[in-house]
This record gives sequence, C-alpha cells and structure tokens, in this order.
Amino acid sequence: MELGILLVLAYVILAQLFLAVFGDYSFKALLFFTWLYLPTYFDSKSNNGSRQWKALRESEFVWSRLKSLFGHVIIDEHNTLASTKAAIYACHPHGVISLSVGLTFISQHTEDGKNITTPRPLIYGGAFKWIFYIPLLRDVFYALGCVSVDWVTLNHHLNKGHNIALIPEGVRGIGKSLTPNVKDERFLRRAFDHQITVVPVYCHNEDSVCKIWEGEWFWITWIRRFFMWLVSYPFPSFFFGPWPRARLVTCIGEPHYRLSNDTFASFCERYWESLQKLISTCSQAKWTF
Repeated sequence: MELGILLVLAYVILAQLFLAVFGDYSFKALLFFTWLYLPTYFDSKSNNGSRQWKALRESEFVWSRLKSLFGHVIIDEHNTLASTKAAIYACHPHGVISLSVGLTFISQHTEDGKNITTPRPLIYGGAFKWIFYIPLLRDVFYALGCVSVDWVTLNHHLNKGHNIALIPEGVRGIGKSLTPNVKDERFLRRAFDHQITVVPVYCHNEDSVCKIWEGEWFWITWIRRFFMWLVSYPFPSFFFGPWPRARLVTCIGEPHYRLSNDTFASFCERYWESLQKLISTCSQAKWTF
C-alpha cells in the first residue's frame, strides 16, 4: 500500500512539472516519458552497478568541494579501506542526510586530489529499496553507485569481491542510533552465517549537520507525520545548521571475522564492543575546521 501511494505521489509531482513545462501538451508528454521510462524498471542489470556514472564518482569538482564544505576527514588506522577482501561496512548512525557515507564510500576521490585505484575495491552504497521505485531519484542513486539493500543484491556483490557500505539501523535510527530498540543485528546474522567480514564505521557529527525542524506550523507537522508513516523518513522538514557546521569525521574500525569458536551472541558482542570503543576514541578527539 505504501509503495503504491509513493508511486502515485511521484507521478502527481511529475504531472505538475510536465504541466508547467509543456502546457497543453503535458499529458501527451507524460505518456511519452512513461513509455520511454517504464522499461527501466524491468532492467535486471540495474542492481549490478552497471548504471553507475564513474565520472561522477571520481569528479574532483564535486567531491573536493563537498569535503571542504563539511571539513570531512577519514580516519583509517587499520588501513581497512586498502583491503582486497570483500566486506560489509556498517555505518552508524543514520543522519537526516547521510553525508559521511557518501563522502567516504560513494566518492572515489581522495582528499589529496587523486582518484582511488586498486588495491581498494569498488564500494557500493546500499540504499533502502523503496528509493529505487521513485522515478528520476532512482537514477541519481544508480549513477552514484548505489544498489538495493536486499540480501540477494548484497550477496551478488560480495561474491564478486565488491564492498558494500550500509547503515544497519536505517532511517528509523535517525537521531536514535545504538539505543536498544533501534539496534539491528540482521546484517550481523548474515555475516555470521556466510562468514562475511564486517567493518564497524562511526560517522562522527553525522547527527549535527542536519536537524529536524520542530516548528509549530501544523502543516509541517502533518507532512512529516505522513512521510514518517509512508517511508519512515521525516521529509521535508530538515535543514542544514547551525552554522558553522560540525566537522564530519568518518572513523573506520578494525575488520571483524567469524572465529572458529564463535557463537552468534559472542560475534555480536565483539562487534558492539568494538563499535563503542571506536565511538569513544573518535568522540574524544577535538575536531575543528
């Protein structure tokens, strides 16, 4: 039901856009666009990364400016990003807009102005599957190298030696990361069962860059509640601030493997302890522009 409503909303917005641009020919233009665009939903290759735009992911013009704007740095003391072993990079927390994930994993451009080459494998961003049903938005995510976060797709990429960066708590963890009712261990179960490497990642200040506006206007509250019900996301009531911004820091933890004597409980316990240690170490540093 939610997906149907989302698609209807998307096409209502598109219809209004076509009406504004094409006037009396808007209906015919929308039908023509639909005829051209609909087959892309049945392209089985979309989730294998074939639609990514390499020039965008390696663009110095785009990524160097974004990283400079947010003062973004990557701390990788274990040199994990240089590993050739396929892994799940589990990023915490989920920001209103997860900028750290994009600046760290979607971007293939480093702070020193060079494109990332081997031995760092290509990293795909795992995004919530409903994004890939929204016209045009799905194309932006595909161009950035994102794939659906369903396990069929993830296993396909891991088996091919690709890395996957995802945010386990999803949008329901915005502003509430790592609280007992938000922790999601499904990715750990998959990693444990299939002996996949898991890397904890802490995105410091992710919750400080964007904030949800708590205004008193009833229509803003209504819109936010509607989209929270529809897609569990507080659209469109967020803003950047306060200025100057907090500096974004991505701290890459030590890779976790399943040990021979591990139980699932002990595997999870080691992971959460490692993440808490990473958070403590990263948070104690004085990150300023």
